[in-house]
Amino acid sequence: QGRMCFEVRSVLPAESIIPAVRKAAAALDRNIPLTEVRTQTEQIGRQLTMERLFAALCGFVAALALLLSCIGLYGLMAYNVARRRSEIGIRMALGARPRDVAWPVVRGALLLAGVGTVFGGVGALTLVRFVKSMLYGVAPHDPLTLTLSALLLLAVAALAAWVPARRAAKVDPMVALRCE
Repeated sequence: QGRMCFEVRSVLPAESIIPAVRKAAAALDRNIPLTEVRTQTEQIGRQLTMERLFAALCGFVAALALLLSCIGLYGLMAYNVARRRSEIGIRMALGARPRDVAWPVVRGALLLAGVGTVFGGVGALTLVRFVKSMLYGVAPHDPLTLTLSALLLLAVAALAAWVPARRAAKVDPMVALRCE
């Protein structure tokens, strides 16, 4: 039960030379079964199935982590705004514009996200040697990927803080002051 593999190189499309390859093999010996005829692209695709599955799983876990961090950051910001409701009411009653009330909340979230992004970036650059062998098509220290990741996280933090901050800026000062 021996097996042999042959490779044929041609400038023609692979599908068009398969009958010629079968004919050439039959001309040598009619008892040679020619099975599993496929292109090199198909062969590589079969070899990379597990790697692609692992990459898809990692992408799913990363997206889930991003979603959970968004929910957590939104919850933290909403709690922070709720705690400061009377302060926000007093500021609004004294004539603060909605922008002046919302900006400190967003600024605090961006500061937290910025510090987290810096520490996360340093951690990623430190631990890159452990995942270097699993990266395909991306350099371990790719500045574009790192920058886009950091900007995405900062944008998510800004959005997660902006919603409660906007809601706080729309609060009627009398309602906020009555809550205490």
